[in-house]
Amino acid sequence: MDALREIQIIDLLRLREEQWQKIAAAEAQIRALLDGYDYPFSAPPDLPSARRVKKKRLPRAKKTARQPDSGVEDKLRELLPPHENAYRIVYLYNGSEKESFQDDYAFVKQLLDFPEEAFQIKSIESVLYRSAHDWQKQELLWCRAPD
Repeated sequence: MDALREIQIIDLLRLREEQWQKIAAAEAQIRALLDGYDYPFSAPPDLPSARRVKKKRLPRAKKTARQPDSGVEDKLRELLPPHENAYRIVYLYNGSEKESFQDDYAFVKQLLDFPEEAFQIKSIESVLYRSAHDWQKQELLWCRAPD
């Protein structure tokens, strides 16, 4: 997959994450208005990501040895529930610093192997995530060494 395609995918995944955060925030506000009782929300629509599809085999990209470029020992690991439920990824994209919250360890590890032309990860932390504006840092797991 070329770098431009990877950038587009990452940007769309970020937009998707933002929409899920808005839904979670709205549901939390409704729950708060109901004094903590659950509202009988209808099931979400049938999303393409929930369907079972036959995956196309893509040609594998050449693996390049990732150089540890961090003063912090590479401590990227699985999350430790109940105090950690997401990774906070801080990255540069089109010159702007952005953040994304992910809960998939394999996906986060893959992001470290993306070419820097696509985007540049600055740090990865484990967090206790409740919403986009309500999270608590638990541990710095990976950090890019300053240039």
